[in-house]
Amino acid sequence: MTDDDIKRALDDLSQQMTPSDQLLGDLRQRLTDESSGQPGSAARPWNRRRAGRPRSGRTGSGRGGGRPGGPIGGRADGSGRRWWRGLAPSALGTGLAVGLAVVLSGQTPVWPGPQIEIPVVTAPAQRPESQPTLDSPTDYSQLYERLAGLAHTSGGTSVAQTADYSAAGGGGSVPASMPMENSSTGVGSYSGTNVQVAGIDEGDLIKTDGRTIFVAKGDQVALFAADGPATRPLALIELAKGPALTPSSAVLDLMVWQSRLVIFTHDYVATDVPLSGDIAAYVTFTAERTRTLVYDIADPAQPRLVTEFAQSGSYQTSRLSDSTLYLVTRYFVRGEIDPEDPTGFVPELSGPDGSRLAPLEDIHIMPLVDQPSYAVVSAVDLAAGRRLGQASVLGGSGPTYMSPDNLYLSAIDYGATNYRDWGVEVWPGSSGSAPVTHLVRLALAGGPRLTASATIDGVPRDQFALDEHEGHLRVVTTVQELTAVWHERVGLSVLDQDLNLVGSIPSLVEDETVQAIRLIGPVGYVVTFERVDPLFSLDLSDPAHPQVLGALKIPGFSSYLHPWPGDRLLGLGQAGDDFGAIDGMKLSLFDVADPRAVSERNIEKLEYDQSEALYDHKAIAVDVDRGLIGFLAGRWNEDDYEWHYLIYAVDSEAGFQLRQTIDLTSAFDTTNWSLLVRGFVIDGHFYICSPQAGVQVLDLDSFRTVGQVQVS
Repeated sequence: MTDDDIKRALDDLSQQMTPSDQLLGDLRQRLTDESSGQPGSAARPWNRRRAGRPRSGRTGSGRGGGRPGGPIGGRADGSGRRWWRGLAPSALGTGLAVGLAVVLSGQTPVWPGPQIEIPVVTAPAQRPESQPTLDSPTDYSQLYERLAGLAHTSGGTSVAQTADYSAAGGGGSVPASMPMENSSTGVGSYSGTNVQVAGIDEGDLIKTDGRTIFVAKGDQVALFAADGPATRPLALIELAKGPALTPSSAVLDLMVWQSRLVIFTHDYVATDVPLSGDIAAYVTFTAERTRTLVYDIADPAQPRLVTEFAQSGSYQTSRLSDSTLYLVTRYFVRGEIDPEDPTGFVPELSGPDGSRLAPLEDIHIMPLVDQPSYAVVSAVDLAAGRRLGQASVLGGSGPTYMSPDNLYLSAIDYGATNYRDWGVEVWPGSSGSAPVTHLVRLALAGGPRLTASATIDGVPRDQFALDEHEGHLRVVTTVQELTAVWHERVGLSVLDQDLNLVGSIPSLVEDETVQAIRLIGPVGYVVTFERVDPLFSLDLSDPAHPQVLGALKIPGFSSYLHPWPGDRLLGLGQAGDDFGAIDGMKLSLFDVADPRAVSERNIEKLEYDQSEALYDHKAIAVDVDRGLIGFLAGRWNEDDYEWHYLIYAVDSEAGFQLRQTIDLTSAFDTTNWSLLVRGFVIDGHFYICSPQAGVQVLDLDSFRTVGQVQVS
């Protein structure tokens, strides 16, 4: 084959597969150099920017962006199996062109790794336009004017009922566990729910106070005495049934404080009644409001309902600081609204003192409202049994973050709505605007009180994308930009208490997907992924000048990060190779003693491919003092999918040691494809708790099962 033949082949390849012009030019130049006797060089790495739509999915409810736990770096079929990432035609053409260059040079092909440019110093990237502010309506008609034309008949959380009126929907769970001691009960130390901020609890479907374990199952809550081998059932709370033909809500989340158990549940209203002849084929119900039921559990064998609160909207998340409970719901305005009847478009609050519309002074409006929904926040004093305050923000709700002093709401504005026109997909921002995030700071002292607001570029992945340290909020976002093609960059913004931008890292990396974030005081860690895992370490000590310290590139990626003693960072995620193929799960211990030279000190490859812990941090049991972690993991075994609960001992030097594997495959509920499991360490025992599998008790020395009881 002559050089002219190869050039003609490249021209033909260019027409069919459209490799980059730069690459073709390099190859042609190389052929010219070789034919003239000049020394050649290997083909240069290509630019990994790709045309097409942005990859970031919409953030749904404030429980994280996109579909949590979805296939990353590969595709998954209905069974959850992973498949290797396919190549687009342009990438295939590029690969063939590189292959031709390799054949010409007679060298072994070397696939280039991700090209990461690390800025040494970055200046603040101030938004050129003035920051928009939130409006405060002076009468309800102003809310109507903003909502008119936006309200429609869908949205919110809904369940469908079959013809026999049995609910097809179920409950859900929301997104550093610290050993605790319950002074009110005198119990010993125990590990509670794995949370983001120490001292601020988060709602979950399985909780413990160190003496009692609470397990939600459908519309019931089972109480168990955590007594080692003598662990036993104590009581069963059954929620009251709703009106006839209306589904009873499953328990949404639980919260425990001293002698109080809090149960969150929904009230539903019918929104659609499709008919088949004279018989209702199905009925769709939507969550109209969230109820907060407070039980006295001073005697856990006889729980007693003592008070109840409610607010408009579907449950989003909850937090607990000392005795104050914070509840965030999303109230979606549906159907036609009447300007003379604000009950149809203003959030409603109720409690022991009765029911009322949200006061105007507690309502605020986002600068740009593209959907008819509010974020509704309430603060309840569990000790006194009274509501402390409330705030409602018209404009929706995204990931929520809470520090000891502030609660931050985010609302993601995607601009134009996705639609298809003549087979061509048009994406948000295609008209020139890219997604932005509206932020609201609610001061908790005497509140919640709206104190500041701002708009920043990009979309946060989940609640871990936000963190407050020494009066500054740090936010990691994925920013979508349209130049010649759509591309993305991952950046960090630092804002003061007035939410003014004081510093930023405009671009950590381009065209990578954020997988995990952990901001810990003056240092931050961000994991992104395309073909390998760059673990970025960030210096956040100077809010005005955050800097990238280093980037560790390893196969696979971590989807959850947790600080560990001995200058270590624990990572749980997916194993992979240098080409981006995902191959099971892995545990990693990173040495972060020197953030400029982070290394992967220990690795444990897991022959599992799925775990709730990959996308919900509360699914991981973490006991740092005892050096233990636990989580549920699933895998294919021939034609069956099996589920195991894995318990690992973690040592800063020795790494990981598998202490026990508990087979929970038989407990898997095939009717709704679910298996919820949580683990706790209470005194000298490890408790594995599940509404499907019951409570299993393991001795901490031998990790043998010493007790087991089922949820009735």
